[in-house]
Amino acid sequence: MKKIILLLLSFLTLTGMAQTAQKSLRQPTLDDLMWGGSNYWNLQPKSVFTAWWGEALLRTDVEQVSQLSDAAGRHFDAKGTPLFTLAEVNAALDTARCGMLRSLTSATFPEAGRPVATLRTTRALFRYNWKDRRVEWSIPLERGIEHQDFAPASQALAYTQNYNLYVTTADGRRHAVSTDGNRELLYGTSVHRDEFGIHKGTFWSPDGRRLAFYRMDQRMVTDYPLVNIDVPSAVRIAQPAPEKYPMAGMTSHKVTVGIFNPENDRTVWLDLGDPTDRYFTNLSWSPDGNRLYIMEVPRSQKRCDLVAYDTHTGARLGVLYTETNERFVEPQNPLTFLPWDKDKFIYQSERDGFNHLYLFNTKGQLLKQLTSGKFEVLELLGFNTRTRSVIIRSNESGHIRENLYAVDLKTGRRTLLDNGVGVHRAQLSPNGTLLRDTWSSPTTYRNIVVRSTERPRETLRLLEAADPWREFTM
Repeated sequence: MKKIILLLLSFLTLTGMAQTAQKSLRQPTLDDLMWGGSNYWNLQPKSVFTAWWGEALLRTDVEQVSQLSDAAGRHFDAKGTPLFTLAEVNAALDTARCGMLRSLTSATFPEAGRPVATLRTTRALFRYNWKDRRVEWSIPLERGIEHQDFAPASQALAYTQNYNLYVTTADGRRHAVSTDGNRELLYGTSVHRDEFGIHKGTFWSPDGRRLAFYRMDQRMVTDYPLVNIDVPSAVRIAQPAPEKYPMAGMTSHKVTVGIFNPENDRTVWLDLGDPTDRYFTNLSWSPDGNRLYIMEVPRSQKRCDLVAYDTHTGARLGVLYTETNERFVEPQNPLTFLPWDKDKFIYQSERDGFNHLYLFNTKGQLLKQLTSGKFEVLELLGFNTRTRSVIIRSNESGHIRENLYAVDLKTGRRTLLDNGVGVHRAQLSPNGTLLRDTWSSPTTYRNIVVRSTERPRETLRLLEAADPWREFTM
C-alpha cells in the first residue's frame, strides 16, 4: 500500500511539473508568424555573412569587414582581423552623387591579394580600396534600370532600361546596344518563358570585353489579359497590363543571339538560321572567348543539339553532340570547362533518368561519365584545381538530403565532404580548397562551418544557431 501511495505521489508531481512547463511556453501570435510582424525576424534562425578574397575568408557584417583566415586559407581565427568599416567607406564616398551605403554584407572581393571591394548603393556601383581609403571608380545606377550584369574582369555593367540594352564601361561611357526596343521587342532579358534553366539574358565573355545577349521578338505572340493593381492612390482602378504569352499550340516568340563589343560599338549576330519554334538555351563561352556554345532545342523537345559558333564572325561551326529522347529533352545547365584544360568540359544530362555529369572534349567526343546512380546531381559548385576534382551537391545519401561531395575526375571516386545528414548549401573558394557549408536538419537549426575539400573535416565553426522557437508551444 505504501508503494502504491508513493507511485501516485510521483505521478502527480511529474504531471504538475509538465503542466507548469507547458504554461511557461506561450502561444505564437500573428506578430510572431507573419512577415512584417514586430517579432517575426527575431524568430528566424541567425546567420553570418561571408565572402572569399582569393582563398582568404572574410566576414562581412553590416558595419565591418574582418579577415578570418590567412591568404592561403590554412590558418583561421574566429574573432578575425578588422579590415575596414562602413563609416570609413561612406567617408570616402561621394554620397551626394552615389547615395549612402547602408551595409557591408553584400561586399565582394574580385582581386585576390589586392585590397579592393565591390559595393553598391541604390544609386551607384563602386570599388573601394581599403588600404588607400578611397573609391577607385563608380558607375551611376539610374532609376528604372533592370537586369544588371556586372563583369568584374573589365568593371563593365550591362543593364536594360525601357526595353533596350546598355553597357557602361569602367571609364563611365554608356554604350547603347539597342535603340529599337519596346514591349514587343526585348533585349537582354530572359527568354523562352524561363524554361531550360534560363534566368537571364546577358552573358559576359571570360575577359569581360564582349557581351552575348538575347533579342526576343514577340510581335507575333497573342496578348494575355492581365491587370496592374500597383497604381497610385489617386488612380485607384487597376490598369490593363497585357502579357505576351504563347498558349499551347499557338505562335511562339522568335529569339536571336548577338555579341556586342563596347570597344567598337559593334554587334555580331550569330548565324542561327530560322528561329521559328526553336529554343536557344544555356549559352556558354569558351575559356579563350573565341566560341559560344548553345544547346538548341526544337519545340517538340525530343532533340537537343550542342552547337558551336565563332564569336568574331557569328558563323555556325557545327554540332558537337546530339541528345534525343522519344518523350522530351530538357537541358538545364550550361557547359562547365575544366580550369586546367580549355579543351574539356562537363556536360550535364538526364539521359539515364537522373541528372549526371559527363566529360567531353571540344571535338564533341564523350570521354567518360563522371557520376552515375539513382540520385541527382543538384549543383556543380566548381573545382579543386589542386586535386583536380569537381565539387558537387547531390541527394545520393537520401532523397530528402542534400550533401556535398568531391568527385575525382580521373577515377570517378566520390568523397563525402560533410556530416552526411540534413540539407547543405555551399560557397566554394576560387581554387576550390575550402567551402563555406550552411546546413540544417529536422533536429538541427542553422549551422555554418568552413570545410576542407581535400580532407573531409570541419575547419572553423562560424555559427550554431539556437532554436528560435524554444519558448513557444507549437
